[in-house]
Amino acid sequence: MNYLYLTFGSKSILTELKSQNPTHQFVELASFENEQKRALLDITSADSVFKSGIGFKVLAGNFHIQQDVNYYFNHFMLDEDDQKKWLPTLTKPAASLQYLLGQSIKHDFNFLTITTWDDESKYSDWIAQHPFLSNANGTFDSPYKRVFTLAKN
Repeated sequence: MNYLYLTFGSKSILTELKSQNPTHQFVELASFENEQKRALLDITSADSVFKSGIGFKVLAGNFHIQQDVNYYFNHFMLDEDDQKKWLPTLTKPAASLQYLLGQSIKHDFNFLTITTWDDESKYSDWIAQHPFLSNANGTFDSPYKRVFTLAKN
């Protein structure tokens, strides 16, 4: 089984992490809003080398590096009943260039999707079909979205 591990930090901190773990194939992304805010991804079948504790079992899809696209991270929570209702609908969108669905290792009600699109309106259409990705559903759910691009060194 593959896992997606995440950590966040400045360019210098993530550079240090990469130098300490040269055998890992990390992907460094920069926040769309602020180039100084960075994310480091590690997709592996091994244990995490990060101390952040942010990890997801990959349930569907895959991740690959793409140039000149935005990476949309949607984090959301689904209780058991909502998981039965909504998870089957979270297949790879036909219009998406890439899709990954992960379930938190620590909290099985937390989920993350990572998608890329050639047209932001297609992303908006996909979000509209899955209201739990953009709006709280009346419970303790607090979904959020972050947008990243490939980090430029």
